[in-house]
Amino acid sequence: MSAVWLALTALPLTALLPCPVAHADDGLNALDADPSCTYLCDGGDATGWQGNGGDGAYGGRGGNAALFGDGGRGGDGLPGQRGGDGGAGGFLGGNGGDGGNGGDAVGPGAHGGDGGTGNHGGLFSGNLGRGGDGGDAYAPVGDARGGDGGDSGTDGWRVADTNLTGDAGGGGDGGSATALAGDAFGGAGGYGGHGKWSAGAPGGAGGTAVADHGNATAGAGGPGGGVFFGEPGPGGAGGSATAPNGVATGGVGGPGGVDVIGSGAPGGDGGDASGAHPDPGEPGPGGRGLFAPGPVGDPGLIDPFAVAETS
Repeated sequence: MSAVWLALTALPLTALLPCPVAHADDGLNALDADPSCTYLCDGGDATGWQGNGGDGAYGGRGGNAALFGDGGRGGDGLPGQRGGDGGAGGFLGGNGGDGGNGGDAVGPGAHGGDGGTGNHGGLFSGNLGRGGDGGDAYAPVGDARGGDGGDSGTDGWRVADTNLTGDAGGGGDGGSATALAGDAFGGAGGYGGHGKWSAGAPGGAGGTAVADHGNATAGAGGPGGGVFFGEPGPGGAGGSATAPNGVATGGVGGPGGVDVIGSGAPGGDGGDASGAHPDPGEPGPGGRGLFAPGPVGDPGLIDPFAVAETS
């Protein structure tokens, strides 16, 4: 027996086997791949058998996962810019990436960016990504508009029929809006996402609206995610509105998610209203179900602070 063989057999087994490199196939985060990128920087796609997508930056999309792995998160938007969409989860298994948040905006006629869309999960496992939140808006002059929350998936991005445990991710919340001289409009909440066999998710809440001298219209709540058989998501609550010198309109509650085989989810609550001419938001309807519809949400209140003081 050779001396080389004797030396090798004397070594522990771990010294002979190469150690696996953790996440060797992950996609790079956008700014790791290109530190000089300043706009719409996409995350890198994963490669090989298992790997996560890289995160985007400055409104860029998240990278897609490999056969197994999670999609990268979309990059948050620059001021007033839309957030990037999340990357796709692994083809066979993995969660979809969350959408990036819309960028906040400050200045005359400010408009917050919309949230990015959450992407789909894998064929056999994984959840939808959550939609990003809409950006807030602050306008010292002119109107202010909050960005809309992103959806959790779309008609083309949903939980697969073969994925028995995947859930929707939830809609992003609408951005708030504050206007010192003009009107304020809160952003709408995003859609909770298409479930299938397990669970839908709540719609995003509508953004609040505050107008010191104009009218304030809060954002509507997003629709709850529907399912074929499972637990649908409730509708998002409408945003609250405050307008001391104008009309304050609370946001409408989002409709509850549909359950094809079961009971629908509750609708979202209407938003509160406070000011010279308050108009609270209407409640969202309950989602439809084969066995029972979901309950309707509660209507918004007029000047909830005054109600609390007298009750």
